[in-house]
Amino acid sequence: ADPAVLDLLLQILDEGRLTDAQSRRVDFRNTLIILTAHVPGGSEAAALRDILQPELLNRLDDAVMFRVLAAPDIRRITELAIQPLIAAAAEQGVELRVSDAALDALAAEATDPRQGARMVRRVVERRLRSPLAAAVLGAKPRERAVVLADVDANGVVELRMGDSFRA
Repeated sequence: ADPAVLDLLLQILDEGRLTDAQSRRVDFRNTLIILTAHVPGGSEAAALRDILQPELLNRLDDAVMFRVLAAPDIRRITELAIQPLIAAAAEQGVELRVSDAALDALAAEATDPRQGARMVRRVVERRLRSPLAAAVLGAKPRERAVVLADVDANGVVELRMGDSFRA
């Protein structure tokens, strides 16, 4: 982290308050502060010493280490991330169906060991939400329009409009 951010965090942890340039104070004495970090090399506590400075590490009460997300975990997270989009499409009269192959392709694209599940939202936005919005705006769906998200011959996710769309 930037040294200025570290200084602010150390001030909060040391004094239980933060003071801005206009001498306004914010009280942190009854606050739970949760820090997250992606520790390269897995879940060894020793790896924390490589990324956190000793003055910060010594002020932490505890460190909770999580296992690295595996492909099935990313797939399940992707599946959960798609659900709000399916619900939003349904509110617009569009039934969005996502094939298993498309779900696998989205999850594979979102898999990055350094990022964990952070890429899932971006991949769903780029591959489903934006193309679906463009398709719905470009063609007026009739009632109960169906859009299938599937993969093409190259393994790329594409949207297939049913015949329930008008030009």
